[in-house]
Order: sequence, then structure tokens, then C-alpha cells
Amino acid sequence: MPTQSLRTHTEVLHLVRRLEEAEAEAALAVKSAFATVRSAMVSRALADIPLHRIRETVPDGRLRLGALERAGMTTVQDVLAYPYGLDDVAGVGEQTAHQVYAAADRLRRAVEDDLAFRVDLDPSDGNTTRLIRNLCHWSLSALALRRLSPAIDAARSALIPLRALPKRPDAFVGFFGLDPESDQSVRRELDSWSGWAARHAGFVEEARAGLAPRPTPDEAWADFRRRAADYYAWLGEIVGLTLDDDVQAGQVPDEVADAVRRLSLDTSLVAASLRGYQEFGAKYALVQRRTIIGDEMGLGKTVQAIAAIAHAQAQGDAHSLIVCPASVLINWLREVPKHSRLRVHRLHGSDRHSGLVAWRRYGGVGVTTYGQLDTLRFQPSDRLAFLVADEAHYLKNQYTRRGTAVASVIPRADRVLFLTGTPLENRLEEFQSLVQYVQPDLTRTLNMSDAIASARAFRDRIAPVYLRRNQADVLTELPPRIDVDDWVELTPADRRAHDRAVLQGNFMALRRAAFLGDGAQSAKVERLVELVAEAVETGRKIVVFSFFRDVLDEAAGALAEVAPVIGPLTGSTRPEDRQGLIDRFTDLQVPAVLVSQVEAGGVGTNIQAASVVILCEPQVKPSTELQAVARVHRMGQVERVQVHRLLGSDSVDQRMLWILAEKQRAFDLYVRDSAAAEAAPEAVDISERELAMRVIAEEQQLLAARLTRGPVQHEGSSGRSAE
Repeated sequence: MPTQSLRTHTEVLHLVRRLEEAEAEAALAVKSAFATVRSAMVSRALADIPLHRIRETVPDGRLRLGALERAGMTTVQDVLAYPYGLDDVAGVGEQTAHQVYAAADRLRRAVEDDLAFRVDLDPSDGNTTRLIRNLCHWSLSALALRRLSPAIDAARSALIPLRALPKRPDAFVGFFGLDPESDQSVRRELDSWSGWAARHAGFVEEARAGLAPRPTPDEAWADFRRRAADYYAWLGEIVGLTLDDDVQAGQVPDEVADAVRRLSLDTSLVAASLRGYQEFGAKYALVQRRTIIGDEMGLGKTVQAIAAIAHAQAQGDAHSLIVCPASVLINWLREVPKHSRLRVHRLHGSDRHSGLVAWRRYGGVGVTTYGQLDTLRFQPSDRLAFLVADEAHYLKNQYTRRGTAVASVIPRADRVLFLTGTPLENRLEEFQSLVQYVQPDLTRTLNMSDAIASARAFRDRIAPVYLRRNQADVLTELPPRIDVDDWVELTPADRRAHDRAVLQGNFMALRRAAFLGDGAQSAKVERLVELVAEAVETGRKIVVFSFFRDVLDEAAGALAEVAPVIGPLTGSTRPEDRQGLIDRFTDLQVPAVLVSQVEAGGVGTNIQAASVVILCEPQVKPSTELQAVARVHRMGQVERVQVHRLLGSDSVDQRMLWILAEKQRAFDLYVRDSAAAEAAPEAVDISERELAMRVIAEEQQLLAARLTRGPVQHEGSSGRSAE
């Protein structure tokens, strides 16, 4: 026993030391590769700036550049890259050379400050590949150290008495004066270490895995595609990529932001690398205690909530509860253990009561749904470190069963965090209803007129409770998305179905008439097949969204011969099956299509494996489309996302777009501004019933005019739009 214990002791110490050295060496390699790639990015940006722009950086705008231009210098980068002194150029004096170089250097620093870092998905670029390989290699040792951190701390404690023992097993008798097997103090020390070794039998194997050789380029790029968001977080951690404080804080007032920043976040139970804005969000929830995080979709609200809960548990607050719609239950049950060392308990289904007993006994995170929260039998002594309500816009009506259930649990919670990526549909009353749950005293100070009159004043008023950041502000590495309106001329069969729905006043039939037609293939189906075929040719995966189940069935049938079709994912799909469909779609190694109802696939799902989105018809609410697209165009996406909208000319689609454009302008003005995200006046909202009545009335007028005077041409109705 002594010999084996000492050997294990030596091996553990050696492995930990090697892991720490490997992490440090890999971090240096990442920094070097990053500097090279970023320098190349800056050089490319400067090469796009014409030489004459240098004049704009000097007070009087007067610089003599003719001699430099005659020498072949046409860009700012040409000046900075010139291998000799500029005054060596014929016709350039020492003063001009100094002024030009100083101006070029000012532009270089400005570009460096403003340039957003983004990894180009180009394995043929040697410098970028070196960066990705080094990051992948760093993650092996760094993540192994983080996973093993509790075990390492315990091992070091258990090793303290062993370090006092003789190094050679045959010296035990001479050192202690007796056989170690008969000495109780030595035996206790050895038993302590042996107990640790038995409890952590996989330690050595996992530590060795962290010392694996640097991955091949193909392995590293494949890993980057699979979890790009992690790579950007690691890179930020190693090289210090940070956002402006105001961006991270969502423009909350300085006094609130300063209080949040003063908290030191305990990440000992966090397994994820947090972006700066995510760390701020977690600390905001901890410091402000009862809050709403309304970050735009795709920014990692789940990770922020987990980090906040992990901090609370590390400080001794053992029990937290997450409540969510059934559609995202599985996601939470997977994400908590993925991003933390917290114990997770399923408090849903037939085993929810036994799960509650285990949660009460062992602590950790309980996860349940709005539908089953009021069936859990809490004891009077049950207290919560955190209550997290996901997709909190489901709680707008406080008098529903789920609203009442959540309200009844809030008094048990030390901290309450509501999460919603959905803009609250432009109504102050709905925003107030959520605030009523978490900070009821604040609701009495919120006033519609104040919100409209002064966005800054409204932002300051809601800062203690509401934090919102937008994708464009914080995900600087996110590839741009391309939006294309694909206009099609309705076929005669499409037109007959469309006009029949107009005469019947059937809004739902009207919205899908151009897809289902009268039995013949519709123009929209034809264009859908073309778009999917093009995407498949370029190796992309596609998500097809529609509000209507029968439209999805038609789409799936038409696409079956073009690519593997997964789905349909609908509102009736069980949560377990929903995640299974997405996993199948993600794991396929060939181009494929996922067909999904827009509201089912647009809530609580992550579909970054796709890079093409096709919407079969306009949606009644702009936010519905935004949610759906954000499931693809979100943190971790490495491809440029294409969003195609199938639109029928001279049809209900066109009419809906005109009407919704009015709402969208107001939506952008208020909702996308974190200052007044939920403060737009009620007048800009439009209900589905109101929209349906207006569209039907106008389409009936147009149909009557067409029947009496012939076709009516509308602006923007002919052909397909360009990007």
C-alpha cells in the first residue's frame, strides 16, 4: 500500500504540473498566432483606404502626396509597408515624410481600435489555421484543469501529510522507527490519500487526455465549426478581447454598472468560458437581485443564468429552481451540466416528486415547467437561492395558472431572474406586468408618456430591473446575414386559390393559398426547390419555416428528392423529440433540410448547423420572424446566413408587408433600443384580428377592381428583389 500510494502521489503531482505548463505554453502560442492574424486583418483594412484619405487627418487637410502616388503608393497600407524612409522617394521632403507617416499611423491605430475580430472560415489560410489549432490545443489542457480543479484541490489537501513521508518505501522503518503498516498515524495518512485516489479513479486518465498532441488542422477546424462560440470566449480570455463597458452594460446608468462591476464573480463551479457581457449579465442578476435580462436572442442568456446560480451555490446557497416552457425543458437539463458543476434534477413528469426529494436533500438546480410548477409540493422551509423563469414573456398575464404559480414561489427566492429574448410587443402594460413580479414598487413609477418623451429617462428608471443588449453590439464576430425577398408570380392555380380565399374572407387560407394552390405545383414550391438545390450544391444546411403544418407537409414532400428532410418540427412535437430532431439535423454530415413551424422552431432552439433560412410566408408579428431567424443567426454561427422570404406578387404577402412595415419602423425605433425597449405607444401595435380584417378588406377591393378593369400593377410586385 505505501509504495503504490507514493507512486500515485508522484504521478498526480507530475500530471498537474505538466497540465499547468501545457496550458501556459499553449496560451503563448495562441497570443502569437492571434497577433499575426490580427495584424493581417489590419493590413487588409488599411489597404482598402485610399492614400488621399490621409489628408483628412491633418488640421488644414494639406499634404503633398503626388510624389508618393507617382512612386506607386495608392493606399495607406502602401505607406506603412514601405521598406525605406519615405523621404527616400524622389520629391518627398523630410517634413512631408514625417507628416504622412504620422497620419498613416494615426489611421492604423484607429483601425486597430475599431476593427472587430472575426475568424474567416478559410482552412487554406495558414495563419488562421495556426490560431485555430493553438486554441484547440489550449482547450485540452485548460478545460482538463477546470474540470479537475475540485479534485486537484482535494488531492493537494490529501497529499500534505504524504509529502512528509520518506521518498523511498524501504526507509519507512528507519524514519518512523516502526513498520508503517502498524503505525496508526501513518496508516491514517495513507488511508486518506488512498481514499482520494479511489474516489477519483479517472483522474489520471483525464489528465493524460488533457496532454494530447496538438490536433491536426482538419480536427481543429471541425471542432471550431461545432463550438465556435466557445473558441471566441477562449480567445477573449487569453488575449483580452473586450467590449466597451457601455456595450457590456447595455447602457445602464453608471451608478448601476459600477455596483455590478464591483462584484467578483465566483466561477469555481462554472465550466464555460464567459464572454465579458455574459459575466456582466450574471453579476447584474446577483447584485440587483430581482431582474429581467432581455438580451436579444442568441447572446447566451442560459449561460448567464447558470453562472449566476453557480456563484450563489459556491457561496453556500444550495437550492435553485428554473421554470420554463415544456419545449425547452430538455435544453435546460442538458445545458446546466454542460456549463457547470451543478447537480441538476428533473422536476417534471411522473418522477417529479422523487426529483423534488433528491433536490431538497442534495441541493443543486431543479428544472420544471410552467404547467407543472403548481403540482410540486414545496415544504414551508424550502428556500431558493435563485428562481429563474425562462421565456418570461409567457407570464405577461399574471392571472393565468402559470402566472399565479410563479408568483406563489417568488417569496421563497432570495433572487429572481426573468429571461426573455422576445421584445414585449411594444406595450408598456406588458412590460409593467413582468416588472410587477420582480419589483412591484417600480411599476408605479413607469409612465407611458415619460417613456415616449424621454428614452434616457425611461432607461434610467428601468435600469435597476431590466438589462438588454443587442446582437449587433456585442457579437462583433457574428458573420453578416443576407436578406433576400424572393418574389414569384402566382400560377393560375395559385391565383384561383388566392382569389377564392379573398371572396370567402378566410385570412388563414389566403396566407397559404400561393403555396397549396389547386393541386398543381405552386410558384412558391418551385422556387423553394430551386433555393434548396442551390444550397445543397454549396454544402449548406437549410431550415424551412412556415406557420402552417400543411405547408410544411407540402414542402417536405417536394424536397424529399433534393436532400434529406428532417421534421416537421411542430407545436405538438414532444420536447424530447424536438431536441432529437435538431440533434439528427446537426449530426448529419451532408446537406439537409429541417422543416419547422415558425413558432415551434423559433422558441428555445439552437440551429446553428444551418446557414440558410427560408420563410414560406410573411408572419403576422415581426418578432416571430426575428425569433426564428435568430435560432440560426446567433452566437456560434460561423457561416454567412442567407434569409429568403418567399413572396407572391399581387397577393396577400405584398399587402401584409406594406402594413407590417409601418409597425417595423416603430419596432426598430423603440424595441431595438435598449433604452426604451418596451415603451412604444400602443398605436404601433396591431393585433392579428385587426391585420386580418384590414388585409381582407383591401384585397377584396383589389379583386373587385381587377375583375372590372383588369390587372392592377403594384409597386415592387414584379420580379425578385436583389439582396
